Amino acid sequence: MASTLTAAWSLFHGTLYPFSGSSVGPSSDWDHHYCFCHSFPDPRRPGNSHTRVVRDPENVARLNAQLGLDRPLVQRYFIWLGNLLQGDLGRSFSLNRLVIDEILERFNATLILSGLAFVMCSVLGILAGVISATRQYGLADKLITFSVLVGISVPSFFSA
Repeated sequence: MASTLTAAWSLFHGTLYPFSGSSVGPSSDWDHHYCFCHSFPDPRRPGNSHTRVVRDPENVARLNAQLGLDRPLVQRYFIWLGNLLQGDLGRSFSLNRLVIDEILERFNATLILSGLAFVMCSVLGILAGVISATRQYGLADKLITFSVLVGISVPSFFSA
């Protein structure tokens, strides 16, 4: 039962949930994600009865208090939102580091990659547009139009 619940939770949270809501307002996606994910018992959370491992109740209570899981959902949400507005994204459990440090560590490489992609796409797009405009209805125009149509139509997960 525990493995079924864990698999279902991971499947929904990781693949299906991002497609399940609409956004209204600046932070509603974060709000939906927070409220939805914290409304249901997570089988991976320490102290849930779904787990097969026997845990010491004192340690579970201490860990729940340390993580703030002993507070009501609404109170945890406003604490989370206040921390988010102050730039506190929390701590990574797997890396035992601040999340903001992980983001900033990778930000330079992301900025360089996205900047180069933007420049390259801009140059190629302007060049293709000029060629297409100067040779209207010619073979080059038809090939450029066809390749742009295919590039827009193919899903990004397929072309990647």
